[in-house]
Amino acid sequence: MSDFHLLRPEWLLALLLLLALLIYRKRQQALSGQWKNIIAPQLQPYVLKQQKNIQPKENIIQGALWCAALLAIFALSGPSWEKQPSLVYNNQAGLVIALDLSLSMTSQDLPPSRLQRAKYKITDILNQQQNKNMALIAYAGDAHIASPLTRDKKTIQSMLPALDPYIMPTQGSNLVHLVEQASALFEQGNSNPRQLLLVTDGVEPQDISAATKALNENDIQLSILAIGTEQGAPIVKPNGQFFKDSQGNVIMPGLEWENLQTLADASGGRIIKISNNDKDINYLLTQSALQESFTEQKETVEFDQWQDNGYWLVIPVLFLSLFAFRKGLLLLLVIGFLNAPTKSWAESTLPDLLLNDNHVIEKNHERLAILGVENWGDKGRFQKYGDIDKAKNGCLDSDIKLLLSHDPSHWEAQVLPNHEDIAATFSGHTHGMQFGIEIPGFKWSPSQYMYTQWAGLYEKKNQQIYVNRGLGFIGYPGRVGILPEITVFELA
Repeated sequence: MSDFHLLRPEWLLALLLLLALLIYRKRQQALSGQWKNIIAPQLQPYVLKQQKNIQPKENIIQGALWCAALLAIFALSGPSWEKQPSLVYNNQAGLVIALDLSLSMTSQDLPPSRLQRAKYKITDILNQQQNKNMALIAYAGDAHIASPLTRDKKTIQSMLPALDPYIMPTQGSNLVHLVEQASALFEQGNSNPRQLLLVTDGVEPQDISAATKALNENDIQLSILAIGTEQGAPIVKPNGQFFKDSQGNVIMPGLEWENLQTLADASGGRIIKISNNDKDINYLLTQSALQESFTEQKETVEFDQWQDNGYWLVIPVLFLSLFAFRKGLLLLLVIGFLNAPTKSWAESTLPDLLLNDNHVIEKNHERLAILGVENWGDKGRFQKYGDIDKAKNGCLDSDIKLLLSHDPSHWEAQVLPNHEDIAATFSGHTHGMQFGIEIPGFKWSPSQYMYTQWAGLYEKKNQQIYVNRGLGFIGYPGRVGILPEITVFELA
């Protein structure tokens, strides 16, 4: 008990209020007695408020309530004399999955394509490795973190469908920057041991030496899952045509096995070609030498967090409060506790992603359909995955249809000419190029030279589109003139 102290000593100030209340009651009783000495006895029944003589039972009840209040204040002050032990499960192992998004990954020598087979395999890994801290990096000419180290596998899995070579700012295969990004993730997560799983069809020979040095310096174990065949296959463009070289020959990149083997040998890592079963995963992960140290370590640790023992006083406080039951006070207290919220209603799961799907809201016999489609861009290299007809399945009879489509060029290209029943479209994508001028009566941004609808509300043929300026950025981490935006729409 030498460590006894109060966690919330400020609650002792409530004793002053309790003392003031006690003095007030005593003073009222004293004043009542003084008037009896002044007013004639025959007038007292008509002038003074008649009070019954306080019985011994009343004294016991009042004393019990004063003691309950005193104990309650002491409990709220948080008496403590021991630290709180905590059971800790320590698993600091980290696995970073690096997915190659270079153009060669669209080759179809492994149907449906190298990239799709890689995504299937990553999904298998997520389902199999449930207790690991895992992260996902997409890389080509540069490396970008899709998900930091986490045990929430659903978050990583939800990222996979959107990963495509044509969303990468620069093409290539920058292995060195990839290792730097993975090292930063391991440092942030204080991971040990560290494993980098490279899912790729090749590496640049000039990057092997620098990448190996970075892997060794940061104590990262490399595993390589090779995707593709040595014979190769053409690289398919979004329009279905093949990439050709300057002489008009179709480019058929094969699996760069020799380069990958050289990287594995130099870094002391493991390498295997993708298989149709779990043989590759078991070799790279389950049977890895690192796996032995991935086990959870269970230990009891005492932090500088003191245990609040005030709850022990709740029992005598409740017992003493029973004396107030006859006045109905305890009943009100019980009702208050029963009405207190017992759990949080905050949504802990990810929201439904409307990928060529819909959600219908029905109220007062009217149906509102919210349609959502995957990306569909009419500008340059952006893919056309969105399917409005598929998103309409099951809601064609809805009174109002609202469309969520990321790229505003989708509106004039498909929505206006083909879907007159869509009242409004909500888009983003442009960010106003993060640069422009917006003042009353004047709005300008370089974005307007690429997108007809680039920020704000537009209307044609009784159909509307709103382009949100968004919160994110590409490249420069800031904005000039085009402020971040969150828009709230009220449906009347």
